[in-house]
Amino acid sequence: MRRKINHGEVVLKEVNGIPKGAKKLLLKNFVVVGESETKGNNHRVAVMDDTEVYEENGTLYIKNETASKVFCPNPSRHSEETLPASTWKVNIAQEFDYVMMEKRNVAD
Repeated sequence: MRRKINHGEVVLKEVNGIPKGAKKLLLKNFVVVGESETKGNNHRVAVMDDTEVYEENGTLYIKNETASKVFCPNPSRHSEETLPASTWKVNIAQEFDYVMMEKRNVAD
């Protein structure tokens, strides 16, 4: 069974691999995986020496050989979560607006 990690509106789903057309991103320290409506706060995954981050069509993928962490700069917004070693696809939770009759990203 595939694991899933929720951090606010960010959902990290365990996947079998990185899509062949994904572009490797060169990052240090952390990658922002979700913006927050609170200025200066967002959802981040720590980038370790053995962490690789890829992007395909606006979707991020993370491959980490050792456990990492998912966190916010403002720890009062969300507690820190452990991201186990694996390959992950980053999604943003969706909600349906019945007034506008459309899907939209959840903002917390």
